[in-house]
Amino acid sequence: MIRNDPTYNRFMRALQHVVEKDWHRKKSVLALESGISGGYLSEVLNGNKRASFDKQNAIVKACGYTYDDFLALGESLLAGEDPGSLKKSSDANLTKEVSSKEVKVGKKMEVEELRELLQHYKEELSELREEIRYLRGELKEARQETETKDKPSKPEKKTAV
Repeated sequence: MIRNDPTYNRFMRALQHVVEKDWHRKKSVLALESGISGGYLSEVLNGNKRASFDKQNAIVKACGYTYDDFLALGESLLAGEDPGSLKKSSDANLTKEVSSKEVKVGKKMEVEELRELLQHYKEELSELREEIRYLRGELKEARQETETKDKPSKPEKKTAV
């Protein structure tokens, strides 16, 4: 946890509580509903990454809370109070049921997107290698040209007739 940021500490404590106690679905579903990867959510939960405000808000909404209620939950947990009186947001549109099929489709799409991105970078790397080869050839020619110009021409030997 980030110790010098009380707001983020409240967010993290509430998130840990919700994931451990209240969240009846898998973390991967929470990540999918939040629009983040499961790995990123794990990094946040482990304290290795700090979620931006937008990502915090997306996670909070996926958990079914308003941001203020979520922070209040975290504050009460940090104070050692019973969080039972805090309710989730009444807005039914904030959460949705996600089937395991949708999770698999989401993961498949993520893998396909990553493959496409990898292919793009491979092509870009290939183009950069070609450009480097070309520039090396140009540099070699320029050096040879410079060496030729810099060499003093040898005087011609006169031969006796």
